[in-house]
Amino acid sequence: MNAKLIKKTKLTRDIYSLKFKADSKFTFKPGQHLVVSFNNNGMEEVRPYSFASLPKELPFFELNIKRYNEGIGSKYMTDLKVGNKIKIEKIKGNLYVRNKNKKNVFLGSGTGIIPMISMVKSLENNKSDFYYGCRTEKDIIDFNEIKSNTNSLNIILSKPKTNWKGKKGYVQNNIEKLSKTSDYYICGVPNMVVQTKNKLLESGIPRKNIYTEGWEKIENEVKLVKKIGKINKFTNFIVNKILKNADTNIINK
Repeated sequence: MNAKLIKKTKLTRDIYSLKFKADSKFTFKPGQHLVVSFNNNGMEEVRPYSFASLPKELPFFELNIKRYNEGIGSKYMTDLKVGNKIKIEKIKGNLYVRNKNKKNVFLGSGTGIIPMISMVKSLENNKSDFYYGCRTEKDIIDFNEIKSNTNSLNIILSKPKTNWKGKKGYVQNNIEKLSKTSDYYICGVPNMVVQTKNKLLESGIPRKNIYTEGWEKIENEVKLVKKIGKINKFTNFIVNKILKNADTNIINK
């Protein structure tokens, strides 16, 4: 299946909104991602990217992608021009809303917030809390589109300017009013996911109420790929192993 880029917008200094039109019918659950394949110097690469739109908008859909200067995948995607096409291999993902009517808590940092945008848009009430962690004011995405679907929208900066009046630090240290009946969805770098999940468990939240992509379990492989800093036959093998064994947003560089 292919999809054509029809609109490209810069959301922050390094995050882009890419809107596509698919040439075939498919569906997905809000929070899931598609896997894109492309050729890089004769080598096939695959990368997962989360939907920022809803299934009802199909065949049109939106991806929000952060550009990493050293990242092959993100450079390929953000360098696309209107009219270019991408090849979609599959739709995957364990991070989707189980119950749209109850109170849900969304905990994301960095690009881990992207699948949650689609999830929040799908909610059928405004009971849920939304926590977004990033570094500075320049990294904040415009959340006006989802404000009406939340009870509280909390932005936490780890490196704010001195005049920042909002929450500071990390998502896992700013969670408030934990409820054992709510469902919790976590997405971000492995360390953030592990620490947040542990805090919830220590606070008495049932394990069955906590949902992640599961890729924090293969943190060592992720660190190795990022340490090497580029894709070659060895790191490509690791990436494919990750994609095969976890429904994940892990390597979107």
